[in-house]
Amino acid sequence: MPRRQHQPEDPEPIQRRIRQAREQVLGGRGPGAGPLETAQFTRERPALGGQPPAVSREQVAEQARLARGDPADLARLAARHRARLAATVDEARTRLSLRLASARRRARVAVPVAAGAAGVVLAARAAGRRGRPRR
Repeated sequence: MPRRQHQPEDPEPIQRRIRQAREQVLGGRGPGAGPLETAQFTRERPALGGQPPAVSREQVAEQARLARGDPADLARLAARHRARLAATVDEARTRLSLRLASARRRARVAVPVAAGAAGVVLAARAAGRRGRPRR
């Protein structure tokens, strides 16, 4: 059985498709971008990876200090992390105590109401049994 030879496509349509793909991928950014567009996508970004640029830069600097292993830098980083952790724990403790106080207030109201409702139900059952003959 003879093999069919693949006919190459015309190079012009292929080049046109490549050019269109490049334009879609690049979207106009690159060496020919205007100053406003460059500023918008580099210096004036509101966030890098979901974080403000200053936070991202600080994280990179912190990682560099950790990589160097300088004891003084490591001590400062440990103190900073300890302070952040203490602040987080204090905030969590405050929120939890507020929730517990709120739950206690609700329980003071809910327990008598529930007891009263249970009493009404038990009284209604007892009254209903009195009127019915036993089996």
